[in-house]
Amino acid sequence: MRTLPILSVSSFVLAAVFALFQFGVACPADAQVKKKDNRYATVQGVIENDSRKAFRVSYDEIKTSLRKIVIPKEPPFPSNWEKMKEEERREWLTQFYQSERGKKFLKDREKLLNDAPSFEVKYNDEGDFVVYDVPPGDYGLQGRIDKEIKGIKYGFEVFARIKVLDDVDQIKLQPIPVTITPLFQTGQPAPPLDLVTSKNEKLHFDLDAYKDHYIFLNFMNSTDMTPGYQQQVQDMYKAIGKSHKLKLVSVVIDEDKTKAIKWLLKKKFTEGSYGFTNGWEHDTIEAYGVRSTPSGWLISPDADRKILMSQHEFFRLARIKNSITEIVRDRIDGKDTPTLAAPPEDGKPPEEESADDEPAKDKKANDKSAEEK
Repeated sequence: MRTLPILSVSSFVLAAVFALFQFGVACPADAQVKKKDNRYATVQGVIENDSRKAFRVSYDEIKTSLRKIVIPKEPPFPSNWEKMKEEERREWLTQFYQSERGKKFLKDREKLLNDAPSFEVKYNDEGDFVVYDVPPGDYGLQGRIDKEIKGIKYGFEVFARIKVLDDVDQIKLQPIPVTITPLFQTGQPAPPLDLVTSKNEKLHFDLDAYKDHYIFLNFMNSTDMTPGYQQQVQDMYKAIGKSHKLKLVSVVIDEDKTKAIKWLLKKKFTEGSYGFTNGWEHDTIEAYGVRSTPSGWLISPDADRKILMSQHEFFRLARIKNSITEIVRDRIDGKDTPTLAAPPEDGKPPEEESADDEPAKDKKANDKSAEEK
């Protein structure tokens, strides 16, 4: 069975998963004042609600900290970890953490995290904040509050990565947006899909058109550098599409649609139906709360078109199961139990498959082939 590759995601994916904060993009600074004495740096900034959103949150509700980023060591996984089944991995981790060596490992890791410099961030009514005496290093600014609005829970978050240099006395940051992401759970209705075709024609995916069929919703981008992942999506659809009454709908988020189609054709990723958003600024992306790609969803075949697996669950299962086929098949067959969004299991992900992901430059795009098969 093919090994599931590491999902190469941007800094926003774990923020979308709301399990951990992954800070991959530095927050740009308006100005950095050079150090004049031996004091540590002062960090100043402001957070802002999105003026386009109908609902907002009071800044003081977002409990925020500025914490130095440390990377704990991984457990000493056995050499056959990638070949072990889910139950075997869980059993190994349980036994390791209960052993004297495992207890010391957890204690050392906890000490490393607890000893990392951390500062509480307080906002005024306008969202301004200032943090004094910050030692040099890489820091993550992170804060979040969850609120339920009209039956849907939303996560209001701020996150940024800040680098404090040795010779800097003061850092003034550009405004940091409050990101709002719906936290869908199993059983809630799936949002509509309003996309465009390869010819920029408006395309409304009527989920009712796939009556009595499950839908695997695949948000993707040709720049993900995860061709192994997309190949598994294609293989999954070929393997269980007919037997499990499953339809594949891929949402391509590339800004350059023509380039994306060339890439799809070069990779021969033509299974299922395709729709395009022409970039990240799109209602469908906002409705599903997608912050990075790839992002996988499973929609139920019932008349209400409910979410059977959200992107949060999908990424958690991708860490512990052998393939996308296994993830989707087990959920449809009822072999696993839906869970709420949670941090991934503390396990070692399999290796990424290597493949050329550059789009084809010497072939003309075939819009029809990439549109729907």
